[in-house]
Amino acid sequence: MQIDIIKLIESNLIAIVTFMIGLLPGLYVGIKSWLKYRNFVKVFGQSAKDHKNIAIIFPEWKVKKMSRDGTRFEKVLPDGTIEKYYGPDETVSYDDLKGGKEISHIFSEFLSEPIEYIYDTKDIADTEKKTLIMIGSPLANYRARIIYESVEEIQFDYVEKEETKDYPAGCANRDKIENKEYHSIDKWQYSVITRIPSSNSGDIFHFLVSGPHAEGTYVAGAYLREHWKGFKNAELTASVLLRSPNLKNQAEECYKFHKVIKRYGFPSK
Repeated sequence: MQIDIIKLIESNLIAIVTFMIGLLPGLYVGIKSWLKYRNFVKVFGQSAKDHKNIAIIFPEWKVKKMSRDGTRFEKVLPDGTIEKYYGPDETVSYDDLKGGKEISHIFSEFLSEPIEYIYDTKDIADTEKKTLIMIGSPLANYRARIIYESVEEIQFDYVEKEETKDYPAGCANRDKIENKEYHSIDKWQYSVITRIPSSNSGDIFHFLVSGPHAEGTYVAGAYLREHWKGFKNAELTASVLLRSPNLKNQAEECYKFHKVIKRYGFPSK
């Protein structure tokens, strides 16, 4: 009887080994996905597990009211025809939206439901319990301003500047560690991504994603999409300063030639 069992095992050994080997690819993919999800939560916080606790926040711009007989907007059609409209009272920069869309791709990989897009002037309950992505600098984004002013450890702040021919931007980035200002000029612009912890938690984070112009904000958003994993081993507050060409209405080209200028809060390479 013992010999029969041994022969049975021997006759099925190849099938058993083949079956176990067949499980390995699925096991590898499962472990890889689990590790990636763990890194996602580590970067964006425990709140990022639920789409209801995530929001991308855009600066809302209001157009001055005037008589309904007047026109505040123009649309240039492909044939060169210009149509004029009174238009909406609220607007959002197109490149700001594109930058937010880049970031939303990160969350769509891990969550089955879409996250929320909201204006910066909207009231948000329990902000310390949510993952918030602020699009635009604190000078433009009211929600970013509130959160930014609550954290002293931020490595870069924003200095309001008068727009001139030499400095065609309303703000400059200041490196608080080295007390050095980075001004956007005709040729170059500077963008910043900063992660800061929620005021009441060390495992929930907010992100500031900004540039001097909307194109620079897009550069910051596109960078975060491609390099978000780099924040997994960073300190709670971490920042990246980027430089890119200052090309009007060419956000993708700006990002194509971006360069990392400075990083704070990351492990040394």
